[in-house]
Amino acid sequence: MKRLYYLLFLLLSCFCLNSLSAQTPGGKMYFADVSVFNNPGPNQGIVRFFRCGNAPSVNITNGITMETWVKLTIPTDNQKIMGKVDADGGASFNDGYMLGINSSRINPEIWTPGNQSFQEGFMPPVSSWHHIAVTYKVDDVYRGYLDGVMVHEQAAAGGQIVNDNSDLIVGIAPWDPRFFMTFGSLDEVRIWDVPRTPAEIRDNMFKSLNGDEPGLVLYLSMDNDDGTEILEDLSSELNHCFKEGMDETNILPSTCPFGNTATQAREDLYGLWFASDPFLQDPRTVETDNGLSLSSFFIGQDSAAFVVWGHNGEAGVSTEALPANAPANAQRTARSWSTTVYGDITPTLTFNLADAAGGGAALPNDKPAGHYTLLQRNDDSETFRAVAQASSISGDDVTFDFYPVEEKAYALAVADDPFDLVGLTSPDNNSLSAKVFPNPSNGSFTLAVQLPAPQEVQVQLFNYLGAEVYATSFSSMERVLPFGLDLPKGMYVLRAQAGQATFNQRIIVQSR
Repeated sequence: MKRLYYLLFLLLSCFCLNSLSAQTPGGKMYFADVSVFNNPGPNQGIVRFFRCGNAPSVNITNGITMETWVKLTIPTDNQKIMGKVDADGGASFNDGYMLGINSSRINPEIWTPGNQSFQEGFMPPVSSWHHIAVTYKVDDVYRGYLDGVMVHEQAAAGGQIVNDNSDLIVGIAPWDPRFFMTFGSLDEVRIWDVPRTPAEIRDNMFKSLNGDEPGLVLYLSMDNDDGTEILEDLSSELNHCFKEGMDETNILPSTCPFGNTATQAREDLYGLWFASDPFLQDPRTVETDNGLSLSSFFIGQDSAAFVVWGHNGEAGVSTEALPANAPANAQRTARSWSTTVYGDITPTLTFNLADAAGGGAALPNDKPAGHYTLLQRNDDSETFRAVAQASSISGDDVTFDFYPVEEKAYALAVADDPFDLVGLTSPDNNSLSAKVFPNPSNGSFTLAVQLPAPQEVQVQLFNYLGAEVYATSFSSMERVLPFGLDLPKGMYVLRAQAGQATFNQRIIVQSR
């Protein structure tokens, strides 16, 4: 028993040295706190926004695109994101353009001089990141996009967009910067004097811009903020913006689902993040035609977590950089996928063999599921490691259930026999490949395991005194074991054992 106490002490001590929170992938965002605005104090009622001037480049006439990532504190409210409108003090609305959100829907207004507007693209009334975009072309089409998908299209009636003498405003009503303030976060604010295509909207959601793209007239990435009263426009038009009413609390590290430098260098980027209410859509599934699709449940995950992925553009199969001990006739997809990860997310990965081939030769689809292996490496200079065995294969779809993705590069391999796996938590062969999520929890959590062969797994839960408070066993072929335990608040150690392989994890139970 002394030995167990000592083990628990070491585990708990190590746990205290590590942060529970993930680091952001990088970059900054704008944030306005509704509680600071509403609550009594020195900052009560102070409006905050960007004033970006009235240069000729923002007096747009024939076509426009307005887009941004937004995470509103109260999505149901009427809030204005960006625009340029001179309403004569509110008496006459007949010129300019504006993008807002109203009643959890995209709500743009464009004056030609009649008001052309719509209210479409439902966002569940929870505080989540969404990418919104609107495009308009005179005598052509008027479109709205939510998270890269077109949600509205109508004819663009009337003549040119009417110019005015007002400033371009970001973060509040452009015609009267006292009302309809944006409460929450903004990132990657972009305005173009051309209508972007559906492909351009989707392909650039998760990427930074160079700033010299044709038609770009305003680009606020927030990343270049230096703490002064001016935020520089990164477009070639240099429509720099004054920060009105802001302080150091308004530019913060960004949690926007956005690719890091390595991922942005890849092709065909997609993202999976918790952008809707769990009762409306669970699991979240992002299907692609590039060979890798992801799905993840909201329940049991970090609600702020996301993963963004893109591929290297390769086609066919390859035998390069396989693990040194790969089985006979091993081969992998020449295509690999790089990821950006924020938070604690454990999605299901599904590879489609035909799509992953990219028009070249495809991996065979006639092997047992256990012969298909997930490969992982840090970058292209390394040899891949075999880290997980497929849960199932159905036709061309090879699935890996509940795999905790990291910021790595991944590929799919197959051979005549199963690969020797490197554990999810350690390369030690005596370590069981497993993960517990969420952690902390309220007593409801999930244990996911990976083993190279069917085996019984023994599970024990110990309190901080080393006393066993729960025990069970299950077949590793089940792979996922949900727990819903009525445990007192505190710290515990979960131990899973399969043969000689073990897994130990500190878990925290918070108040129910």
